[in-house]
Amino acid sequence: NYSGGAGGSGIVVVSYQWPASAANSTISASPSSLTADGTTTTTITVTAKDANTNVMSGVPAANIVVAATGSGNTLVQPTTATDVNGQTTATLKSTKAEAKTVSVTISGTAITQTATVTFTPGPATKLVFTSTAVTNTAGVASGTITVQRQDANGNPNTADADRAVTLSSTSSGTVTFTPASPLTITNGSSSATFTYTDTKAGTPTITAASTSPSTITSATQVETVIPAAANQLAFTTQPGGGTGGTVWTTQPVVTVQDQFGNTVTTDTSTVTVAIGTNAGPGGVLSGILTKAAVAGVASFGTNALKIDMIGNGYTIAATDGALTSATSSAFNITVGTATKLAYTTVPSTGTAGTAF
Repeated sequence: NYSGGAGGSGIVVVSYQWPASAANSTISASPSSLTADGTTTTTITVTAKDANTNVMSGVPAANIVVAATGSGNTLVQPTTATDVNGQTTATLKSTKAEAKTVSVTISGTAITQTATVTFTPGPATKLVFTSTAVTNTAGVASGTITVQRQDANGNPNTADADRAVTLSSTSSGTVTFTPASPLTITNGSSSATFTYTDTKAGTPTITAASTSPSTITSATQVETVIPAAANQLAFTTQPGGGTGGTVWTTQPVVTVQDQFGNTVTTDTSTVTVAIGTNAGPGGVLSGILTKAAVAGVASFGTNALKIDMIGNGYTIAATDGALTSATSSAFNITVGTATKLAYTTVPSTGTAGTAF
């Protein structure tokens, strides 16, 4: 028991029974709704009462423990004993937007009543991609990509006005966003979704930016685009030509590509070359005429290709099974440097002093 009073006439005696009553003690929060900015606080008021509803003054602060659910909380425990009204206070602030349940124990007794405090998002300050980076095939739409507006602490914002979001990509290919840019994040929603299609294999960076109704920080994400199926051949290094019968200084390189011109780096098929346009006529291409592609590239650099007959306008044709063939640019085979003299018509015999 605890009792206290004042001497003199009209003695007043206040008495209460330990411990605090779980049913009669109370907890409240004001305000009960506030912004999750990590700065604005709500005051938690604890009123200690005994089983007879008497207020309990003088309960040490160390005996009163306030707790709050959720994350991002900064909770300052009571620092003073309960006053003549049986009350003491704590403060709570948070960076996480959510409803939190606040509870209290007094000298080990868990109070039945709890208080609910709702922390709401602040104004949107940034865009964030909340979906993971995608990997898609060239020319094929990606899975769903989600962009979200958030406040400074990363809380999704649904309360702001409609926001226009402009999408872009660093790709040099043909890019399609579906739905088309700009998107709209509407009031009442925090996010917008879209798919991404790109014809250029690589690792493009996509950007979501917004300047309306205000400028906020943009979001970026690196996606991966892989080549489509092998479709065609292309000369990525043209044959250099040269002199008749001499190995060319510049040997051709043939690349296996998809329909968009991307190198199919998984391809190891065999490419065969032959004379396309014979400018000799009668020229013969010699050397090693087949080459297995390595990572989609057939380089004939060690194949010692050459043509024996001079001529202007030779071409080389490359084939590989059912893939669309390729024809090189035209090149010339020229006469080499003179190294000797030779009779092309042998003189005949005749009579002395008479022309042959």
